[in-house]
Amino acid sequence: MSDLAATTEPAPRLNQRGRPAPPERLVRIVVNLLGAAGAAFFARATLVYYLQSHRVIGAAFLVEQAWFVIAFLLRRPARSVSGHLGRWLLAAAGTFAGLLFRPDGVHTGWGVQAGVDLQPDRTA
Repeated sequence: MSDLAATTEPAPRLNQRGRPAPPERLVRIVVNLLGAAGAAFFARATLVYYLQSHRVIGAAFLVEQAWFVIAFLLRRPARSVSGHLGRWLLAAAGTFAGLLFRPDGVHTGWGVQAGVDLQPDRTA
């Protein structure tokens, strides 16, 4: 056995058409549907905001959230996957950080709270 063969990971099981075997494919489908459902949850909240406020930013966020739903439903399987925890955390932060920027008037609630928390308490 060569050194190269000892260090490579086994190839995923493929069916006759060259597609992943059912268990792996089923997991991928379920994960994609859960991601689409999560994005649809935020899209619905954004739609409700837009219908109540008729602000352009609400429509923009609705389009952005709809794009996430479509992306989850149409994405292809990964060609390679990293096992490095830091890369996974960075990818998760980059993916979901945009959800913190929800339209809610001029100032976001978390931004106002962060500003209040950073100021010294002068009531004492």
